[in-house]
Amino acid sequence: MKNRILATIILTIFLTISCKQKQEPRQIDITEDMVINESGTGTAYQWFDEQTTDSLPVSRWKTRGEESFWPASVVVDLKGDYSITSIKIFDGEPSDFDGKSYRSEKGKLEIAVGNPFEWEHLSTYDLKNDNQWHTIPINSNSKFLQLTKRSTQEISGGDQKKYHCDLVINEVKVFGVQKNSSQQKIINNNTLKAPIRKYTFDEYMGANAYKWTDNKLLAPVVGTVREYSHWFQNGVTNEKDTIAWVNIPKYGSFDKYYKTAAEEYHLDVIPDVHRHVDIELGENKPDFGKDPLDPFSYKMIADYMFQMAARYGNTKVADSLLHIKAGEPALTGAGWVKYYETWNEPERWWGNPDDHFSPYEYAALASAAYDGHQGKMGLTYGIKQADPKSVHIMAGISSLEFDFPRAVKFWSDYYRNGSLPFDVLNFHHYNNSSGFQHANSNTRGISPEADHFKERLEKVIQQRDQYFPGLEVWLTEFGWDTDKKSIQSATGHKLYPEKISFFELQGIWMVRAYLAGAAAGIDRMYMYMADDIEDPGLFHNSGLLTIDGKRKPSWYYTATLKNCLTGTRFVKEVETDNKDVLCYEFKNNDKLVYAIWCPTSDGTIVKDFPLKIGNKSIHTEIEITRLSDKHQKGRKEKIKQKDIQLLLDITEKPIFVTIR
Repeated sequence: MKNRILATIILTIFLTISCKQKQEPRQIDITEDMVINESGTGTAYQWFDEQTTDSLPVSRWKTRGEESFWPASVVVDLKGDYSITSIKIFDGEPSDFDGKSYRSEKGKLEIAVGNPFEWEHLSTYDLKNDNQWHTIPINSNSKFLQLTKRSTQEISGGDQKKYHCDLVINEVKVFGVQKNSSQQKIINNNTLKAPIRKYTFDEYMGANAYKWTDNKLLAPVVGTVREYSHWFQNGVTNEKDTIAWVNIPKYGSFDKYYKTAAEEYHLDVIPDVHRHVDIELGENKPDFGKDPLDPFSYKMIADYMFQMAARYGNTKVADSLLHIKAGEPALTGAGWVKYYETWNEPERWWGNPDDHFSPYEYAALASAAYDGHQGKMGLTYGIKQADPKSVHIMAGISSLEFDFPRAVKFWSDYYRNGSLPFDVLNFHHYNNSSGFQHANSNTRGISPEADHFKERLEKVIQQRDQYFPGLEVWLTEFGWDTDKKSIQSATGHKLYPEKISFFELQGIWMVRAYLAGAAAGIDRMYMYMADDIEDPGLFHNSGLLTIDGKRKPSWYYTATLKNCLTGTRFVKEVETDNKDVLCYEFKNNDKLVYAIWCPTSDGTIVKDFPLKIGNKSIHTEIEITRLSDKHQKGRKEKIKQKDIQLLLDITEKPIFVTIR
């Protein structure tokens, strides 16, 4: 009996060992949340979006040709320990420049494993461009895989700059044996529930502006201002420089600007601190020749942000910690500013490559500005160390893509122990026929609905919930130009120019865009920009005001929008049973407001649209407001209504029905 039991045990052990030995490598399922785009440009997941095909995959991760994006790398987080045996890539055919993406030809794919930021290089694959699948052996244990594209050829563009050819890799498959399913040790403190419409509609509406813009003209149209606060305005050139806040040639008094905005006009001003301290260097990275990946390279801006938050924030600090110009008043804890943004469009692809931040470079800058890289720089560096009640806004990026902020988070997981260096996500988007900023010359501005604006923003909210739960989402640039030569001109309408002007379209689309953002769940939204700019160029006639301060129709339309919806929050989209009519409901304790319009760009009119308003006996007042040039509060009509519905003529210009 004992021999039989012993034999059974031995057999069981043998079979177990045999099963383990015979475990075959399998294709690892790569989902979008496992892919981190370290370059922050393009859609890296397109390398992994056709995993089930063995034929010819179509899509690929495209990297722009500008020097600042190369080399381009992606990290695959396998979500557990794996013995990676191989990867399989589809080596596609070369392609010529097509006006949208740069020429693609050959190149090298570098493969590394190990811990993030401590990579072990394994091998390099030289592309053949033969339109075939190729298997590359790996045979290494790791939780992570890093794949890096390196260009071997450069092409010279019309501007005589050198551009990199992209690699034509249409798909990547990873094979291996899972050793265990334990997760990598990543700390994530973003576990709060998504915020629920913190701001009323008037607080949600914002505009971009400079200090010289008359806030008296902004207060009727918005509740918050994103103020371009160029760093060099205060005369700062070195860390611990004394700072001028009051007596500043050309720029006047910062104290007066923030005080009057907050106390007189009740505007929530968000300084966006950017540009180099050397005015000649424009938007260059302010690392002062040091390693741009090291937070300590940005000590100067961390010092400046501490001083700004100490002066204008909601927490008093000791006067001994301030360094201000002689003769200027010591001020701390003024309570005029709560929100701060550091830099603007750091991942830009246009202009000087020195203006471009990789996600990890921006993470280093943000970490310095946020809290002095978690206090490692000392007690007087970073916004949060001056005013813990302050809020740091991620620099607005020029698209609605999440690759860039996700890479910043990946850096923060390792270098900040999971603490993000910002409190609010921030994006820019311009509605045009190309779908992105600085597009080709054939581009024109189109309506929010033609650009599927609401749907795009809803996707942003969904991704926020997935990757950054608990953070607010702001859209700090959108708008249209009133210059027909501009690629962002408000001209994408079938009746333009004979029957409708770009001034009229700018105003109508502005109102509809604000409504779309509120419906999608955007927390705050800022049009670009308050007033036109003298220098000719892209977006420079996008203001609500002309250069000489005259009010465009868009000023009156947005003022009417704010007036109608002040104090309310978006409730729901109302079913209309008519594809040519949109109806949104807004509400507070005192009033119910319906915003109704045709989401078209061809002059559509819907006659006698029935709006159900419920039991008349519970209402004390019904008012209809129509947008009208030269009328700050619109044209209003009070009506008596006995039936449970109103019959309204609906056009592309939103109307507002207020029920009290």
